[in-house]
Amino acid sequence: ENVSKLERVWKWNSIDEPLYDGPTQVRRGYFKATPLMVKGILYVATALNQVAAVDAGTGESIWEFNPKAYDEPGGRSVFQHRGLGYWSDGTDERIIMGTTTRQLIALNAKTGKLYSDFGENGVVDMGKGLDRPIQETHLRFTAPPMIIRDTIVPGCAMPDEANNPGIAPGHVRGYDVRTG
Repeated sequence: ENVSKLERVWKWNSIDEPLYDGPTQVRRGYFKATPLMVKGILYVATALNQVAAVDAGTGESIWEFNPKAYDEPGGRSVFQHRGLGYWSDGTDERIIMGTTTRQLIALNAKTGKLYSDFGENGVVDMGKGLDRPIQETHLRFTAPPMIIRDTIVPGCAMPDEANNPGIAPGHVRGYDVRTG
């Protein structure tokens, strides 16, 4: 009954916008993410695999993180991301993201900085440790990861081509939330 009385309170422009027209010349992506809201802060993944923390009351960006997935092999073939994971032990708070270029990233929820002791310099290459070599562009992580206690279980997207020897094996893997 009151929908006609609603007014926009704020608008947030994606941090991807400067990359579409700037020197990177990447093609426009699809904004498909569902933001997480934790303690009055919205955490969102963008089509280009960037992450932003946005004040839910004002729409102002608190911090931004750009893993530059569009510069990685296969990074210019998928321009969408569906979301992030959140983990806390009561003291430490982390935003977890898998990128379309197989990177697993843990960011400090307050600062947006990588944890240098997570994986190698803050990033885990989820394409490593598989049974066989794969075609890198066939293994992508665009879904929000599940986090069960202290274990990250990323969901992946891969083609369904059983006759292709470069197809990823489809393993379900878990990563330690603190160390990767």
